Amino acid sequence: MASSVPLQNRAVDPFASYNSNTVNTLTRMLTYGDDGLATPRSCDVSLDATSNTQVILEPGFLYMDDVWINISSQHVIDFTDSEHYYIFDTGFDEAGYYYIVLEYTFTKSRPAPNAKALIVKPSQVGAYTPGNSWLFLKAVKVEGVGPFYITDVEDYDPMNPDNKRTFLRSYAGSEVALPTHLPEKDQGRFVYGLDDDDFFFGLSDRWVALSAVAGSSFEANVTGFDIGELVFINNTGNLQLALASLPNTTADGVVTKIGTNGIIRSSGLATNVKIESGGNVNVGDIVYLSKNEPGKISSQKSTPYSQFVGRCVAADTTSASILFHRGEPTAAGDGSLNLGTSIPLAFLPAGGWIGSGGSFYQDIDISDIFAKNAVITVWDATSGLVIQPENLEFVSDDLLRVWIPVGDVTVEVFIIGQTDSTIPGATIGKVTDTLSAGAAWLSSGSLYYQTIDVSSLIGRSSAVMVRDTSTNKMIMPAEIDFDSTSTLKIWMPTNTLELEVVVIGPSSTPQTTTSFSTIIPSGASWTLSGGQYYQDVDISIFNDDNLVLQFYDYDSNEVTIPTVEFITGFIRVWMPDNTHQLNVTIIG
Repeated sequence: MASSVPLQNRAVDPFASYNSNTVNTLTRMLTYGDDGLATPRSCDVSLDATSNTQVILEPGFLYMDDVWINISSQHVIDFTDSEHYYIFDTGFDEAGYYYIVLEYTFTKSRPAPNAKALIVKPSQVGAYTPGNSWLFLKAVKVEGVGPFYITDVEDYDPMNPDNKRTFLRSYAGSEVALPTHLPEKDQGRFVYGLDDDDFFFGLSDRWVALSAVAGSSFEANVTGFDIGELVFINNTGNLQLALASLPNTTADGVVTKIGTNGIIRSSGLATNVKIESGGNVNVGDIVYLSKNEPGKISSQKSTPYSQFVGRCVAADTTSASILFHRGEPTAAGDGSLNLGTSIPLAFLPAGGWIGSGGSFYQDIDISDIFAKNAVITVWDATSGLVIQPENLEFVSDDLLRVWIPVGDVTVEVFIIGQTDSTIPGATIGKVTDTLSAGAAWLSSGSLYYQTIDVSSLIGRSSAVMVRDTSTNKMIMPAEIDFDSTSTLKIWMPTNTLELEVVVIGPSSTPQTTTSFSTIIPSGASWTLSGGQYYQDVDISIFNDDNLVLQFYDYDSNEVTIPTVEFITGFIRVWMPDNTHQLNVTIIG
């Protein structure tokens, strides 16, 4: 049998001498009474390449009971040898995490006590308490059902992270994981954190990473994100996942540490940066912010907006190390954000509908616009009423499918959106009008209506948005009627509301009009309030809130109508649950 006592030296063997007390007092001046390892790899424990039932205790320095102990050479710890155990009991017969501890207690005795390296079985680890006669050296993972074998070693117990390798609380020291900040001991202390691979300084109330104050990173509340995700600071001062679908949502940095005192890398090397699904990023590639998946990168420049975010220096299939640099967002073409073109009016004749599943559909070629980044208006060519189809389905990036319940009507469809076509579309104009509550509404049957002069627009090819000024929410009137080429009627079931109406369409006297599209991701970014979920979209690039909007649901692949609330500088989008990923297009 092998001994559990590794080859060692101690500062003074404490036997009936005041000298040992004096030396221990001097030691306490360094340790402040704590037990701990002197350096990050002191007395490390490593796998034995020759046996899966043994580990190797490496040399190193440590302090226990105010005694300096030097393990001076490698020591083999055999899990099949009863001499190495705290209590051998029924043998090497458990799967789980075993502890390797160093046992030592200062006593004045002859012979002088030695430090012992012991194995503590998973069923016995409850006997370990930080600060007792054991110093934690390593957690050893054992698997199997008989025979049992060693598979890994850890700096802490994954089942109880507080049981870990402990270092001296010196003013320049090391920690596996940054400990809870104790002002009485940690203020003014420098620590190298092995898990974070960063240096930390103890302030009066918390730890701060030196990288966060060195100019290339900054500290922020990084909860709900993953390491390697690209983020931006939104209009409320909080972090959101970055996406290249809108200039205001492009990346400000990469998450390198999560938590309430997390770290965002604003320039320089960032590791574990996430690559969009199906993407192919190689060493040396220029990388861009993804337009398709929030928080990720791509080797492809997106349209209509893109953002350069650095160069790849290492990569696998899902993540990369990049030299992050915040590029200014750019737009396709001349970089203008103004919307100057649109798809022509589409006529879907009564005889062209195809029956399917009890409904009818016709397809429209939309290859000259950026798919889904558009606002779509559909109306009955006979009555002039704006209608809501059963579905507006994007069959592909080049094909829009319009579904209606009957196939004997002629439908007119107007699509206004961002385009890379070299063929100019219509020049765009905008009409806004406020419809007062009360007597201004004229009654007809069970409904009330008011008219709007749209003579500055060409024909009925227009997108319409109606907002209730009392609630500041977008609403759907009972009817929207293009009464003639110069008059629009808004019909309501009551005359008690004041409405703001925005009409955007082709015009012979064009106005400066801006369009953007962005993705509202599903999941944790939705906020629960009153049984509903909401997310905010920054609209501060617009001069006012006279806008038209459209939402596309990636889950159903259809246009949807959420509740929309206008708040200064942004819109709040409400949905019944947080499972929806929406594409929102705004024109104004």
